[in-house]
Amino acid sequence: VRTAEGDQWRLDDPQDQRDAMSLPDRKRSRMPSFKTYLLASVLVLAPAGIVAQTADRVVPLPTDLVPQVLTRLSDDGFVDGRSDAIPELTEEAVIAFFGERRMRILNDDPLADQLMTALGGPPFDQIDLGNEYYVSVACSIGNCGERGAVVMDGTGRIVAAELIGYRCREKPAPRCDDLPVAYGFIDGDLRRDVAEPLFVEWAAMSFDEVDRTNHEYFPDLPSVERVLRVVEM
Repeated sequence: VRTAEGDQWRLDDPQDQRDAMSLPDRKRSRMPSFKTYLLASVLVLAPAGIVAQTADRVVPLPTDLVPQVLTRLSDDGFVDGRSDAIPELTEEAVIAFFGERRMRILNDDPLADQLMTALGGPPFDQIDLGNEYYVSVACSIGNCGERGAVVMDGTGRIVAAELIGYRCREKPAPRCDDLPVAYGFIDGDLRRDVAEPLFVEWAAMSFDEVDRTNHEYFPDLPSVERVLRVVEM
């Protein structure tokens, strides 16, 4: 090891080890501290682009829900043979709404990709709200624990979206949470009563189903935290 003054030390030599330990503090202080190593480790292990899961508001969900928006869902969870003509959901519209934003809800993918996944299966319901806005709700192909909803205007522009998922991740080992979370993303210029009641209904209905299933097969598993976390875009 060469010091700033040009001295050389052999760290396998006992005398050099003792002399090195007696270097002035200003020389030894060049070594990174434990806190520096710890911070570097956290930065390396943290998934790139994953942001803290903060919400502008937390909305409690009703326990005895009487649907007012999603009234056409049949007992098996699918549309009872009716579907309104609504604008086509496009990937361009999803990207325009979310951009590159990330938050772990279904998984660690960008939110735009997560929404396309959550709406990838057959629609549960498609509704003309009658106020120039249209709704589509669906779940992932082959995994109906992952659910989504989207509110569009007549041009197909997304003004609100909801994601329900189990926060799956690949690192340090593949796993998902035992209980789902629900997030609603709403355009700040949109009236709250357009999208929020729909998102509350979809989350409450989904959580009711989860709790029924869990308590049947996993009686020791706690109930889902019955809240919708709303993020204003």
